Parts: sequence; structure tokens; C-alpha cells
Amino acid sequence: MAAAAGTGDGPSNQEQADSMEAREFSTQKCIQSLNHACQCHEANCTVSGCIQMKRVIEHTKICGCRNSADGCEICKQLIELMCHHAKACQETKCTVPFCLNTKHKLKQQQLQQRFQQVRLLRQQMAAMSNIWAAAPSDAFSKNSIDGA
Repeated sequence: MAAAAGTGDGPSNQEQADSMEAREFSTQKCIQSLNHACQCHEANCTVSGCIQMKRVIEHTKICGCRNSADGCEICKQLIELMCHHAKACQETKCTVPFCLNTKHKLKQQQLQQRFQQVRLLRQQMAAMSNIWAAAPSDAFSKNSIDGA
């Protein structure tokens, strides 16, 4: 009996798209919780996820894992979430911990990548200039191309 179309060893394109969409939705909900928790001053807040997020933020502030190479999973996940937040954050005085530092680091990384791209492009242009300069002037004439 033949297998149905689209049933292979791995997930289908639709399943992958659904999974990515679900992950993005989950990330956005976590970012909303993060934003709320950083502004909330209620000890017994009833907003979904607020108290848990406050605990995670406090953990990250006092955790000693920043000095270790491995780090703990809680801190790693919150740092990843803060990076997602920082990429979209437009606030100049954001209340999310480490947001301003993260935005600064992201901007430095972007500038470094642009610098490397420009340097690579210049190297490629110089190499092409050297090739053209080293080629005999008649190598690219019409006669040599036509074989005459």
C-alpha cells in the first residue's frame, strides 16, 4: 500500500509553519508578560503570568550564572526573551532590565556586520581590479573574443 502524499519522515511544510507561528505567538505573550511585570507594582497581581515573570526577573538579577560559561536555563531563556524585546523596543527609558544595554550591543553588532560587509566588498573589488589590470589589453578585444 502506498504512503499518502506529504507523509514523510519529517514534518510537513504546513506543520513547520504552524509550529513557527505557535512559537512566535508564545514569544509575544511572554514579551507582554515581561513588559507588564517590569511596570507592575502589585504584590498579588492577577494578570496572567505576572507573578511568575517577576520571580524570573528577580532570579536573573541575583543569579551568579552570569559569571559562569554555562549559565542556568532560566537566565538563558529570559536573556533570549529580553533580546526579542530589545529588537522591537523604541523606549528611551525602558523599564525592562538590561534592555538599554541589549539595544546598545545589538546596534554594535549591526555596525560590526556592516563594517565586515563593506570590507569584504572592497576586497572583492580590489581583486577584480587586479584581474582587469593584469589582463593583456588585447585579451578582451573583439578579435580575441571572436577568435579572429
